[in-house]
Amino acid sequence: MAQLIKAEHPDLVLIVLGDTMAAYRQPDFPMNWVWQQVAALTGAISATGTQCAWVGPAWGQEGGQYGKTYARAEVMSRFLATNVAPCTFIDSLEMSSRGQWATIDGQHFTASGYRAWGGAIAKAVARLPLSPSAAGNPRP
Repeated sequence: MAQLIKAEHPDLVLIVLGDTMAAYRQPDFPMNWVWQQVAALTGAISATGTQCAWVGPAWGQEGGQYGKTYARAEVMSRFLATNVAPCTFIDSLEMSSRGQWATIDGQHFTASGYRAWGGAIAKAVARLPLSPSAAGNPRP
């Protein structure tokens, strides 16, 4: 992560991750494993001093190939909301209602679903407070 950030010099690292980590088919939420993965990634980004935001999972639709449930999507979203700091959490569950965006398998959206989610993510990112470097002040 540090090498990639050093090479690309982003003002913001945007992480869109959570659905696959939710382990929908497992009876219990793998909290310790998820925490380890989240802490490793956010720690690596934080060590570079780069601003970051983490986009949590969207509702999708229950069932399907991956066994998605609204209850587990909520658990995953709440977990990320309290564990991604210093990244800012962007809650996809607030962007739509349950099942509003069509999926092909419960988890992955159709093209129109991805357009809607992508547009909602873009609006959320545009509302983020900018760090001095992201606001146009060059990095040293």
